[in-house]
Amino acid sequence: MKARKLARLLLLVLLLGALGAGGAFFWLSRTGRPVRSGTIALFELAERVTVRFDSWAVPHVEAGTGRDLAMAMGWLHANERMLQMELGRRSAFGNLAELLGKDALALDKRALELRLGETAERVVESLSVEHRGLLEAYALGVNSWIERPPNGLPPELAVLFADLRPWRVADSVAFMLLLSRDLSYPLRFEELRWQWLTRAGVERLDDITGGAKLAVDGRIEEYIRQHPLSAAKKTAGDSADPQKNGSNNWALGSTRTKNEAPLVANDPHLALGVPGLWYQALMRSPDYEASGMTIPGLPLVVIGQSANLAWSFTNTELDTSDLFIEELSPDGTSVRRGQEFVPLAKQTVTIQVRGSTAVSFDL
Repeated sequence: MKARKLARLLLLVLLLGALGAGGAFFWLSRTGRPVRSGTIALFELAERVTVRFDSWAVPHVEAGTGRDLAMAMGWLHANERMLQMELGRRSAFGNLAELLGKDALALDKRALELRLGETAERVVESLSVEHRGLLEAYALGVNSWIERPPNGLPPELAVLFADLRPWRVADSVAFMLLLSRDLSYPLRFEELRWQWLTRAGVERLDDITGGAKLAVDGRIEEYIRQHPLSAAKKTAGDSADPQKNGSNNWALGSTRTKNEAPLVANDPHLALGVPGLWYQALMRSPDYEASGMTIPGLPLVVIGQSANLAWSFTNTELDTSDLFIEELSPDGTSVRRGQEFVPLAKQTVTIQVRGSTAVSFDL
């Protein structure tokens, strides 16, 4: 008799567990789904904005003013890509670990070392009145969604109990800086050339480069002679891929196409992500009309076309990065400038870490 009662109790527990798991799965599969029909009230709008999604779920947005258009795009981006936007701005400002825990600490430290957040704040101060106004309108649209998400937060943010802070103009600027960082990979080639120099010497550089001359400053040669061991230490360049990673775009005039209309093609060679970087849209107002690819976080078409013009961009692999060797004082508190040592500026920053104690370190 006791065995039967125990078996029934166990069966009941398993049944309740299965029902709970099923309910949780159903909730997670429904929460945060984008809204693509109905009417949404954005009280800051000056006029009514209409959004029509075509058969590919691409929104066609029509507004009476450019400000309303930017605000509507802010709401639409949040509606479809809030997870991407939240993780992106946290990545730029160095507070991913606050949401994701200690595994994100290295990413936060790197962002703080690069001063991405500080740079975004400085860029905001230099914006024109027009551009700042568009980004402020965009932020109003994002915040309208954050305050009243129609179907709740995306499941990833929901299970993390994410507390979404209001969107700021600096958050939008930070997305441009993230794109700049991702396109600044030529630094690894600089590190690779440094390895060639330290391991093969100036005399053999021409053999390695195939005849492409690399000018070597005499002071660098002197440094290598004086510090042969420290100069040849393993650097981040050891993991660099020496293979060229080209990029391309091209255009065809109307005389060279079958339908006698010009064509512009673009392959910007950006890293793959889930979700993808781009968000396709058609945007139309009396003072702005374009269709193409937008980036969540920014209110305008980045790559696309208007009624009379098409544009694209790609990475030209210009030499945008330089590697510097600094000489520190023995106690590490100052750096050589000419014949003297100048004190280093030091800033202590603290990173909040989910599930662990906060981590402080010096910049």
